[in-house]
Amino acid sequence: MPLCYLPGKEPYSRHSKEYTINANIESVWSTYIFLHPTQCWDSQMISFGMMYSRNTDQVLYRESNFDQLKAGQLYFISLKILGKFLQIPVTHEINQVDHQNKVIKTCYLENGKSEGSQWIRLFPAGKEKTRIVHETIYKGDSKIREKYLYPFFHTKAIGQFHDNVRKNVKQFTEGLRLYPQAANTNPPQSA
Repeated sequence: MPLCYLPGKEPYSRHSKEYTINANIESVWSTYIFLHPTQCWDSQMISFGMMYSRNTDQVLYRESNFDQLKAGQLYFISLKILGKFLQIPVTHEINQVDHQNKVIKTCYLENGKSEGSQWIRLFPAGKEKTRIVHETIYKGDSKIREKYLYPFFHTKAIGQFHDNVRKNVKQFTEGLRLYPQAANTNPPQSA
C-alpha cells in the first residue's frame, strides 16, 4: 500500500530542488512520460530493477517494451549508497500523472524506510526552457536519517534522475513523438 503524504499527520520533513532543461515544456513532459525507465533511472547511484502495474497486473523488466508512465505503476529501484557495498531497495508508486498541469506524484510504499510523497512539476520558463520543481515531503523512524542522510542522498539521486531526462530530451523527442501520441519505447541495446 502507498504511504502518501497526509496533511495533519505531522511532523514531515520537506525537501525541494529546482532544475532547468533547455527545451520547451511539451518536449520535456513527453520525455518524462515516455522515456524508458532504464534511461531515466540508471545512473552512478541508481539502478532500475523492474516496474509492476497494479492496473494491468503486468511486470516490466529492464529489457521490456515500455508504453508510458501511468498512475498505479510501482517502480523498484536500488540506491547504491556505498557502491556495491551498500545498496538500498526503494519502491515508488506513481500516484498521479496530471497531463494538463504537468505534475507527476509518487508515493513511498508500506514497509519502506520512508513514507510521504514526491511531486515533479513542470513550468514553462521561456520558449525553449522548462523549469522542473521536485518537491518531497517525507518522514521516517530516524531523526538523524531524516535530517542529515536523506537530504544529502536524495539530492544526489534526484539530480542524476533529472540529468538523465535532460540528456535524453532532445534525442528522444526529435523525430519520435510529442505527447499525447502513443509510444512504445525500448531500452538502449548494449553493444
